[in-house]
Amino acid sequence: MDNSPEINKRKKGANHKNMNLWQEDPQLKTIPNYHDLLFLLTAEGRIVTANPRAVSRTGRSHTDLQGEPFYRIFSDYQHNDIKKWLEHPSREPVPALYLKLKGATGETLYLHCSQTKWTWQKKPHRLIRAVEVTEGLFQDTEKSLAEEMFFKAFHSNPALMAISNFENSQYIDVNESFLNNLGYSRDEIIGHTSSELQLFIDLVQSDKFLKKLRKLSKVRDFEVTVKTKSGEPRYGLFSAETIMLGGQPCLLTIINDITERKLAEEELEMSEQRFRELAEMLPLMLFEARLDGTITFTNQYAFKTTRYTPGDVEKGMSFFDLISKKELPDIRKKLHRIIRRDSDENLLECTVIRKDGTEFPAQIFISLIFHENKPAGLRGVLIDITERKKTQEELETEKAYLTELIESAPEAIVLLNNESTILQINSEFEKLFGYTREEAIGKNLDRLVAPGKYLKQAEKVTRAIAGGKQMELESKRVRKDGSLVDVSILGTPIIVNNAQVGVYGIYRDITERKKAETVQRMVNTISKAVITTKDLEELFGVIKKELNKLMDTTNFFIALYDKENNSISLPFFRDEKDKFNNIPTGKTITSYVIRTRKSMLLKTADMKKLEEEGEIELVGTNCKVWMGAPLRSKKEVIGIISLQNYQDADAYSREDLDILEFIADQIGIAIEWKKAETELHNSLEKYRAVAETTIAGIGITDANENLNYVNAAFAEMLGYDPAELTGKNLSAITTPEKYQYFREQTLKRMSGLESQYEITLIRKDGTPVETLVHASPLFDENNDFRETLAVIIDISRLKETQEELIRAKEIAEEAARAKQQFLSTMSHEIRTPMNAVIGMAHLLLQENPRPDQMENLHSLKFSAENLLVLINDVLDFSKIEAGKIAFEEADFDLHSLLEGLRQSFVFKAADKNIQLECRIESDVPKIVIGDPVRLNQVLTNLMSNAMKFTEQGKVSLTARVAGSDEKTTRIEFSVSDTGIGISPDHIGKIFDSFVQASPDTTRKYGGTGLGLAICKQLLRLKNSNIQVESEPGKGSRFYFTLAFRNSCLKHISDTDDIGKINYEKLKGKKVLLVEDNEINRLVAYKFLRKWGMEITEAGNGKEALEHLQKNTFDL
Repeated sequence: MDNSPEINKRKKGANHKNMNLWQEDPQLKTIPNYHDLLFLLTAEGRIVTANPRAVSRTGRSHTDLQGEPFYRIFSDYQHNDIKKWLEHPSREPVPALYLKLKGATGETLYLHCSQTKWTWQKKPHRLIRAVEVTEGLFQDTEKSLAEEMFFKAFHSNPALMAISNFENSQYIDVNESFLNNLGYSRDEIIGHTSSELQLFIDLVQSDKFLKKLRKLSKVRDFEVTVKTKSGEPRYGLFSAETIMLGGQPCLLTIINDITERKLAEEELEMSEQRFRELAEMLPLMLFEARLDGTITFTNQYAFKTTRYTPGDVEKGMSFFDLISKKELPDIRKKLHRIIRRDSDENLLECTVIRKDGTEFPAQIFISLIFHENKPAGLRGVLIDITERKKTQEELETEKAYLTELIESAPEAIVLLNNESTILQINSEFEKLFGYTREEAIGKNLDRLVAPGKYLKQAEKVTRAIAGGKQMELESKRVRKDGSLVDVSILGTPIIVNNAQVGVYGIYRDITERKKAETVQRMVNTISKAVITTKDLEELFGVIKKELNKLMDTTNFFIALYDKENNSISLPFFRDEKDKFNNIPTGKTITSYVIRTRKSMLLKTADMKKLEEEGEIELVGTNCKVWMGAPLRSKKEVIGIISLQNYQDADAYSREDLDILEFIADQIGIAIEWKKAETELHNSLEKYRAVAETTIAGIGITDANENLNYVNAAFAEMLGYDPAELTGKNLSAITTPEKYQYFREQTLKRMSGLESQYEITLIRKDGTPVETLVHASPLFDENNDFRETLAVIIDISRLKETQEELIRAKEIAEEAARAKQQFLSTMSHEIRTPMNAVIGMAHLLLQENPRPDQMENLHSLKFSAENLLVLINDVLDFSKIEAGKIAFEEADFDLHSLLEGLRQSFVFKAADKNIQLECRIESDVPKIVIGDPVRLNQVLTNLMSNAMKFTEQGKVSLTARVAGSDEKTTRIEFSVSDTGIGISPDHIGKIFDSFVQASPDTTRKYGGTGLGLAICKQLLRLKNSNIQVESEPGKGSRFYFTLAFRNSCLKHISDTDDIGKINYEKLKGKKVLLVEDNEINRLVAYKFLRKWGMEITEAGNGKEALEHLQKNTFDL
């Protein structure tokens, strides 16, 4: 609503008759008072006032006009034209407007209206002048304007427009769009008909259009195909109606070009066809549906997977029929959001229900089908994700395992993306660097733990790993509190599907190791300094410098104690406060350390306490902390090494004291060495005479390997006179290759290194001599390398002896191998007929022989089985000697093994009428990890001996726990008997090979004497020892202890029935028996025949193949 103040003010007054602004306002009075109708409007088009002429002609009062929109005083059909006229852009000339207005007396006023900008009361207004004209002039002008506007719209319209004569169909006019789209010039069109120009491609279509036009006089949106001048088809919507122009009937035709839309529709139709063809080829479930979910298309793969049929779709099956009822409400909501385009989420996950009620997890990709830019349907791809879900669950399980593994790892582990952003850390990482997970995750690793000077190196490593390279290095990193920590770093790229997806890093705290290495380097440096320094003063300076790498040595001294004179000297003293040349041997802290032989770390309170107790008397400036350790050599204290600090009571720690104590032990030895070296140097000349008389060769060479000195023994070794050999270069007494080795050794001497090596030298007569050389460097007073001192020993005979020993060893090993091969071969050759003998005896015993035959057959079987045991013992013994015994590590039931062992001797015990018992104590574990075969072998041997040598009484097998820990259990096994016993004289011999308690034993009971020897050797290989307690006539007890690993198994499946054979099932089965040994084949034949099997024999592989080609066999 217009809120012009002047309008509102006028409307508030009660009497409006005398409030005509045109008469009152001085500015409006200046406007000439013509017979025209004048209106003053606001910028928004509302009437402010009107002149008296306008009031009288319109028949409206000032009150009615004021504030009224100007268009409202005219008829409704003119409103839009007036609004457009008033809204005409101010930058263009405003044309006149012809309007009709009903006057005060009811007549029609024909008005020619114009508008002018007008500023009134400092605000923009409009002045409307309406001039009355005659009706004829109005109509002519209106008609002229209408035609003018028609042709203006005609020629500027983007549609293809044409005007043709209604009678002869010739074109009168066409617009530019018509000419441009069809490619004609105006002259080629005007005066011609559409038939002459052959504009319409489909004549049937053209006839239909004309018939419809004649019937209805107008046609709207009739689809036609027209042809351009070049012959290109164009699609359009054809509209036509008759109009009057210049007093004659004409036909106005309008063609809206829909070629692009038509082509798009055709392309869409082809696309739809291709989509459906492709849909049938893809191993995916594809469907199309209306917006309400009714399925309009689905491919065969979807029918096959969901088990629905095309008939179900024809009956109006809905997409929602596929969704489980539980998930349906949520799926509907998501689908509605997609249709409304409120969501970009077009991937739905749900459970699909097949027609038979079974279900599977699926993902559905939904896209909209549009028609005229509006959603018209749905298109979807449905994927069975059963395997993906299973894989995802497995991945999640693996991820959980991996997370737990990382979390429980003893090293600090961090997981990064390719930009080095921390994704995950474990608790060890938190402990090592002091950051919580919340503080670390999302941060850049290098900036977090390698700031400052370490950042550049860390980023270089990270870039290398990001490039796919595994990196392993040692460096320093920074904790949260700013302290440094030595770490070893292993960085490895994480590769998935040949692409790097991240990096994991493992950090190990090596601070202690680094400190130990520093200490070791310190010791090595000090040790070298013993050799390289010229005196103790220089050596002590090196010690101070090395110690300063680990702790503050500003105030440092070394005191040496002379026990004989009971004095303490200060050969090295550096201090900020005090200066001493020696220390009293009274009650100083130094004396206290020497006296107690203990290292000390004392703070002010500790020192005061010792002083109060009378142990020490403080000398010199008081310090905040004092640390000292005794120097030892040959278990004697020879002095102390001490550090102190005057400002910081925490300058040294207990750890520093441990290091100092360790270093002190090395320094004590170094001091003694240095003293000894000095003494050696002073007495060097004394030993030169010794060199001339020693049997070892001695030579001194310079830096160029020239011999400056040789003793007589060395010259004689090479066949030279000492004077003849002196001055020669080493290249004259060795080969070029060996001389190069001499050069390398000289470089070591120049570096201060000693070494010992073997080398071949050449005698004067050209023969070689093998030597062992020990070389040491000699230095001058400036500690510069001067010469090499070498001691040379002729080891030619030793080398020959070594070679002889090697050859002898090889011969012995070859003999042992031959022996092993012989025993293996012989055992096989003997076992083969022996097995046949035992088999034959067994068969004969089953055929109900006479009593005298029965006795003979039992003797035969017993002797053969004993011989087989003997062969096995000999073979085992040879394997032990050759070191080829291998032990198994397997879970086994120890209780079952022992009980089975007892069962195997039950019949023998019954035959001899002796008692047999097996006692397993309650704490003996049932399942253990070890070698059950070898354990059974040892116990069987012991049990067999016990049964053999016991005529009455009992034999006992016992097992008890001898000790255990988390990983192992030690079990003592014991075999006792009440047999003949063993005399003390023979107990030590029974474990020797081929030895029994006495010759009488062998004659009476038989045996080889290998059983106990094998037991002893087997137990020795398992780090155990067999022991015996025996008393002649009362019996023996053999016992040993074995360690077994604890098993996590509670029981082992019963295998008692594994070896049982159902002979009934073997009857009538066809078997091919292949054996090249005729006797073995005969034994096997008899056994198989007894079981009712049909047997075909073959003496070799060739015969077996021939039988297989002709017949089929069950076995």
